[in-house]
Amino acid sequence: DMDHPQCIALYLRRLQECCKNREICEVKRIHALLLENDSPESHQLEFLDHHLIHIYGKCFCPDDARWLFDHISQRNVVTWNMMLSAYLQNGLLAQAICLFQEMRKQDVEPSAVTFITTLKSCTQLYEVQYLHTLIHKSGFESDIVVCNVLIHMFAKCGSIGMAFRTFLKMPQRDFITWTTLIDALIQDGKSMEALQCFKYMVSEDGLHPSTMTYATILNACSSHETLEEGKCIHDHIIKIGYDSYEFVISSLLTMYGKCGVVNDAVWLFDNNIRLATITWNSMISVYVRQGHSNEALQLFQEMLQQCIEPNSVTIITILDACTEVSAFKEGKLIHNCMLDMGINSKAAWNALLNFYGHCGSPSDAINAFDKMPHKDVVSWTTIIQVFANSGCHDQIFQSLNNMRKYGVEPNKVTFVNVLKAFTNSGKVEEGMMIHTMIVCETLELDIVICNTLITMYGNYGNPIDACKIFSSMLRWDAVSWTAVIAAHTQNGYGIE
Repeated sequence: DMDHPQCIALYLRRLQECCKNREICEVKRIHALLLENDSPESHQLEFLDHHLIHIYGKCFCPDDARWLFDHISQRNVVTWNMMLSAYLQNGLLAQAICLFQEMRKQDVEPSAVTFITTLKSCTQLYEVQYLHTLIHKSGFESDIVVCNVLIHMFAKCGSIGMAFRTFLKMPQRDFITWTTLIDALIQDGKSMEALQCFKYMVSEDGLHPSTMTYATILNACSSHETLEEGKCIHDHIIKIGYDSYEFVISSLLTMYGKCGVVNDAVWLFDNNIRLATITWNSMISVYVRQGHSNEALQLFQEMLQQCIEPNSVTIITILDACTEVSAFKEGKLIHNCMLDMGINSKAAWNALLNFYGHCGSPSDAINAFDKMPHKDVVSWTTIIQVFANSGCHDQIFQSLNNMRKYGVEPNKVTFVNVLKAFTNSGKVEEGMMIHTMIVCETLELDIVICNTLITMYGNYGNPIDACKIFSSMLRWDAVSWTAVIAAHTQNGYGIE
């Protein structure tokens, strides 16, 4: 009996297992079976629909989640929340905002979860402000979790003032509230204010900072001026026993590294008994940050000898060390390590491309690029840079066409790299074609692109077009003036 609770529980358990293992084909097979056995009198799918939307979202199938959502005749706030979450998990932020608007039009009363999910989908300040107004009208300003997310999103969208005002209006706060505000201040470059906030939290509000609060406040201690503050916090961490948490140790290592006291970081690392991957990553990063790339490579070898499995962060960091000292042999070994471990992180593969490019091995870069499981705009931009450095200008145009064919749009960094390639090669026609493409992409007013175009036309012996671009700019910086002056002087217009 499909309606029997045990039968439904069995299906749900199997679906959850499939979700955990990302077995999307099996999920679809079970879904098809449920649809086949469904009937107007049966209500078993009503219970499973929400779980299926959630599972499709988790398995990176937002279109399947939306199909199911659209075919549910009686939707409630939970249904809408599941679909909003599916969009958010897959980075479809605009679709999430549109869905929220659709929900409003259908007079579905949003819950706290609705506001939390939609807030996290915001990319513009006006979106957060609009939701803030609705939160106020709906009476959720007293909900501590909603307000914590609101503080975070105001800060993320560039309004630390609105974040602080939201904080002040809160009837009650928890350690997450304080940690969120402290992190917002640090991200805004206000480290001293963050430290004052931390002290006030402990002394006035009487709250005990969590391990996450300590890990966050250590980010405020990233210079010689704040080193003593960082050491005091370290002492307090030891007193309350938080130095047994690996991510706290990792934050301490990062702090000492940023403050330039490598010896203190080494002492802390050597005296830490339980060393997880995150701790090794932080120590390797300290060495790389301070220019001790050879020590970073030695530590990576020691990590492997102790059977500590590296992750994508380890690979990215150690490839930076290889790039810095042109350690080609070690970089090749890391490439093999990535293949053996099945590391599919785009960032790790992009770091590998960058490494091969800097080591002057375009064939290895191309081979790695062709084998990449997933490519993003950074991947294509990096391989274009490799072609540019190797003088393979025909391949640049081919790559621009191919990336579009695969649904990846070039960004301003891509175009700047392409422009520099054609500027140095003196290929006038190709450079002008790229300029046309930039106009089509509506990037012609970007200051970095304009500066590169001015330099390009100057090198082409065309100061008139260089001057036209300069005049069309909305603002100028020192690079703009230097570029336009150079365009005139190198073409015999020194007086101008």
